[in-house]
Amino acid sequence: MGHFVLAGGMSHARSSSDSSPQPFRPMVSVWSAVTPPGPACEVLQGTVDADVAVIGGGFTGLSTALNLRKQGVDVAVLEAAEPG
Repeated sequence: MGHFVLAGGMSHARSSSDSSPQPFRPMVSVWSAVTPPGPACEVLQGTVDADVAVIGGGFTGLSTALNLRKQGVDVAVLEAAEPG
């Protein structure tokens, strides 16, 4: 069974028995389904001074920020949702 998303927030699962569009349901990763929620993070208010701004707090962004910080770089991570 294949899966693709149609414009307008509808998804469609290809199957031989049902070809009607279904409401879009975002996928939940296995990681977020089996791990407890992370700590509450502050909402950015005002300005922050940093040498580097990492956009995205997923695995790659957090790894980048951690490695830069280990080298003495002042880093700000910007994430719209929960980091991780």
